Amino acid sequence: MQPLKDAFSSPEQQAKENSVDPILKDKTKANRTAIRLASQRWTRRQRQAAGVLLFVLLVGIITTSYWADRTGRIQLWRLQGIIWLEHQLADRGLALPHIEVAGLGFTSHDEVRTALAAFDLEPLIKFSPKTTKLRLENLAWVENATVQRKWPSTLRIWLNEREPIAILHENGEAFVVDQEGEIIIEANPEMIRSFPNVSGNGAAAETPRLIRVLTKFPEIYSAFVGANRQTDRRWDLYLAPGVEVKLPATDLVGGLERLQGLIDSDDILTKEITSLDLRGRRAVIFR
Repeated sequence: MQPLKDAFSSPEQQAKENSVDPILKDKTKANRTAIRLASQRWTRRQRQAAGVLLFVLLVGIITTSYWADRTGRIQLWRLQGIIWLEHQLADRGLALPHIEVAGLGFTSHDEVRTALAAFDLEPLIKFSPKTTKLRLENLAWVENATVQRKWPSTLRIWLNEREPIAILHENGEAFVVDQEGEIIIEANPEMIRSFPNVSGNGAAAETPRLIRVLTKFPEIYSAFVGANRQTDRRWDLYLAPGVEVKLPATDLVGGLERLQGLIDSDDILTKEITSLDLRGRRAVIFR
């Protein structure tokens, strides 16, 4: 049975098809093969060229980065990028927040901005008040913080700072003690030079109570310059102009009342004495 093509072809067409020169067929096949091989070679060359270009690009990036880092250009480009992005965010109503801070004392504006990661390029909508609060309360002087977003672009912050009451001297180092008797590890004692100096075993924890009791005796408190905690039982006070007062271990208030009585009756702090021992029933004065 003949194929359909042959069945419906005229005798003339069949004769024409059968008369195609076999040599021409071979040439056509060879040309197609040559074109295919040339295409493969061109594709291979493209891949090689792309590889070389990629290598040159990587070398250029590494060289440029090294040069930019050595010359400080990276910081300049970073700043320019920040400014550009700020403008883009502002145009879209997502500007970086304007920060309003209340309660600053020992804490600086720079510390607040660093804690907020203000240069992370985050718009106000991405700020988490809870996370921001925790960041702020990790600052040395901050006891607690309140954070409030005010749309569209304001961040309000209220800080309650820890209150320094004394400088603790321990093992040749100085630390700031707050109103709770806690040491503010990162605080600089140079910031509160005029505060009283304390030392001794258990001094930090007991200093708040000592200060509270002393404030009830204004005349003594005004002369108070420091104290040394003895065996975590009692205090030796140091009063201007250079008087040491040994207080009893079991009755701090009673010892100060006795001292106030001596001030009222004999103006004891103006006398030429070096030490006053109030631990016994009778005061012992050393000149």
